[in-house]
Amino acid sequence: MTHTPGRRASHDADKRARTGSASAAFAADSKPRGDLRRGGQPLARIGLSPWEILSTAWPFLAALALAWLISGSPRSPHRLWPHGVVVVACTVLIGMLLRLLLTDGGVQTSFVVVATLSLGVLLMGRRAISKLLAGRAERMSTS
Repeated sequence: MTHTPGRRASHDADKRARTGSASAAFAADSKPRGDLRRGGQPLARIGLSPWEILSTAWPFLAALALAWLISGSPRSPHRLWPHGVVVVACTVLIGMLLRLLLTDGGVQTSFVVVATLSLGVLLMGRRAISKLLAGRAERMSTS
C-alpha cells in the first residue's frame, strides 16, 4: 500500500495524539497511588513523611507500570475491557507481591481489600470517564 503525503501526515498526527493521550492517561493512573490512605486519613495528615508515603506507594507505582505494559494500555489507554481490568488485577497482584517481598509493609486481608477496591474504582473510573468524554466530544463534532 502506498502512502500519500496527506495520509502520512494524518497517520503521524494520530500517532502523536495517541502518545500524548497515553502519557496523560498513565499520569492520571499514577496519581491516586500517592493518595493511599490509612484509617481513612490522608497519609500526610497522620504525620507520615514524604519518604514514608513513597515507601507505601512505590510497589504499586512499579506494578502499575508493569501492568500497563502487560495489558497493552499504551496503545489503548482508555479501554475498560480488557485493558482496564488487566491493569487493576496486575497492579494489585504485583503491588502486593512487591510490598510483601521488598518492604516491611504487610499484606493483611483488610489492606488487600481496600487497595483492590480503591484501585478498581480509581483506575476503572478514570477509564469510564475518559470514554464518556470521548463519546460526548465525538457526538458534538458530528453535530
